[in-house]
Amino acid sequence: MLVCHVTTNPFFTPTQYGAQDACALLGTDFQWTGSKDSIVAEMVNACNTAISAKADGLAVAVVDKAAFREPVAKALDAGIPVVSYNADGARDDKGSARLAYIGQGLYESGYALGQRALQQVDFGEIVGFSTG
Repeated sequence: MLVCHVTTNPFFTPTQYGAQDACALLGTDFQWTGSKDSIVAEMVNACNTAISAKADGLAVAVVDKAAFREPVAKALDAGIPVVSYNADGARDDKGSARLAYIGQGLYESGYALGQRALQQVDFGEIVGFSTG
């Protein structure tokens, strides 16, 4: 089961296609769930539903540094492997006990982007943004 914070955001369309491709290769299926509007409680409920249903695995966009610790621990205790993707809590936070994070360090990548902009732009304002 994949739990996303913005289930209808087109940013995650490639994620869904990738999951479909992986399932086709492995003869499995997946469920795309979570919250349409980044409501953490809806995401936690989706995690708890997956645990109750004895899902074979769980991937979670950990968009809150504390809210997912308990569901991740509960899933792992139930023998359900858990990974995080896209977001992994907060910088300098130990995070959940998930098995792995699939993504990039958001702070570090933003910092590197800022450093690169400083090298490339001699004057004027610089605007950066993130989608997803």
